[in-house]
Amino acid sequence: MKLLKYWLEETRPLRCMGASGESFECNFRVVVGSNVSESDAKDRLEAIFAELAEWEMRGGRYSEEDIAEHRRRLRELHGWFEDGEYARPICEPVVHEQDSFNVVTRNRYGAEVLNSEDTCFIDIDHVRRTFGELLRGFWGGARTAEDVLKARMEALLSRSGNADLGFRLYKTAAGFRLAVEGRNLKPGGQRAQELMRIFDADRLYVSLCASQQCYRARLTPKPWRIGMRRYSGDASWVGDYDSRRRDYAVCRLVCAKGIRMDSPAIALHDEKTLRESDLPLA
Repeated sequence: MKLLKYWLEETRPLRCMGASGESFECNFRVVVGSNVSESDAKDRLEAIFAELAEWEMRGGRYSEEDIAEHRRRLRELHGWFEDGEYARPICEPVVHEQDSFNVVTRNRYGAEVLNSEDTCFIDIDHVRRTFGELLRGFWGGARTAEDVLKARMEALLSRSGNADLGFRLYKTAAGFRLAVEGRNLKPGGQRAQELMRIFDADRLYVSLCASQQCYRARLTPKPWRIGMRRYSGDASWVGDYDSRRRDYAVCRLVCAKGIRMDSPAIALHDEKTLRESDLPLA
């Protein structure tokens, strides 16, 4: 799991030069971290703003080689090496550490998120039916999105080599969430990516799971769904948010198939997200 221990986020105005020579001001947001120390993260932050300031004052006068070198320097300052340890790391404050494989962080808008290395989570906003599924639906097969997802789980479990899989399907405010346990489900691995393809996972999420080496599942409501603004770092906001979110659930269990799932990640997820079944989803 690529979760940085020390990180900083700051927005600063920088003077920019337009292509025609006019000068104007732009705001730049930088998020940078380190596993060395807070001062190391601060040094990286200052170096990144210095690189951005110098680049923007050039006013578009650069070659393709200049652009490539600028991007290389920014990746190096962030610690984003293409084949290195910190490619696109998670820079979020830690709320709770369940164990070395499951850590809860607070994301940019304030919700708590489970970052898990040992349990695959897939959020499904849209169920894109295959041609075969459309035909079977026409002749009396699975018609609803929920039925299609159940049929896909059953089809996978019927195949040889999948006896180790366990599924838990949940209803969310915007669609569905699928939790999967089994062998060889390392984030970014071939088996995990095949499951994400079958269940229509978002492409960006698939890419982030591979680069950050973990799966992510939101545990608490999105603030705007419970009448709150986004998190701004204010400690009083967290208290208000924790009070309001008690009246909402994040998801509702639809069904479980395959092996029994009893990992620490599932226990934590269900404790945080399910709550009372009659609560509105947010």
